[in-house]
Amino acid sequence: MAVVTSMQELPFNILTDLALPQEWLARLENARRDNNALDEVARMLETRRMTSPHDESLSIPEDAVTLEQAALFYYLVTTLKPILSIETGFKLGLAAAVITLAHMGNGLNGGHVPIQDQAKQVLDGAGFYTLQRLNLQGYQIMEHPPSVVLPQVYSQGLNQGLLFVYLNSAENADEQVMEYFYLNRMLNEGGVIAINTAHPARRRLVEFIREDRDDYAIRELTCDITLVQKPHLTNLARHFATRH
Repeated sequence: MAVVTSMQELPFNILTDLALPQEWLARLENARRDNNALDEVARMLETRRMTSPHDESLSIPEDAVTLEQAALFYYLVTTLKPILSIETGFKLGLAAAVITLAHMGNGLNGGHVPIQDQAKQVLDGAGFYTLQRLNLQGYQIMEHPPSVVLPQVYSQGLNQGLLFVYLNSAENADEQVMEYFYLNRMLNEGGVIAINTAHPARRRLVEFIREDRDDYAIRELTCDITLVQKPHLTNLARHFATRH
């Protein structure tokens, strides 16, 4: 309950203000009616099929983003209205497509940055081809490992308006802690990290955050996503004053 109190100053609190899954899905459903690109991405997620650059039908793997997860990301980006969002793990580009479309729907000239080594070549470039074919705007794919990209972004202070992060890349504890180290420091107050906990390394990260950050709000969802929210800077200062 103390965490809820410390987060009350935020305009959006994942513990008290997050809508139910049917509301995420309803927002996505309403938006896709007037947006052909969003409708096409949603249909890919529903049918679990997408088109390759060679016009072949590809099966979307079970561990790829689900329609419910995509609806959650769309809901969060259209609610938080970040200027910047970052994703580790581009893969087939479907989460990136939904997040980019949410930015476009916000109309704030926001941008999404997916990070993955050789991202444009995954499955012969199917994900990059999808983003291009749908004529999406406002994304920048970083085709290097997060271990190379994140320290550079952090050192240059390129985090203005960073309010949403999606962690879906690392498959071992060292990589995951490294990604969290940089992204947590770049995340603006009130920002949300969505952690895909399908992989054990990311479940261990959630356990680490629970033990280390009693001032952060943490909410585990049934769709294999755990949300972590950063409090106001005043509460961060209070946290360090009491721990150190």
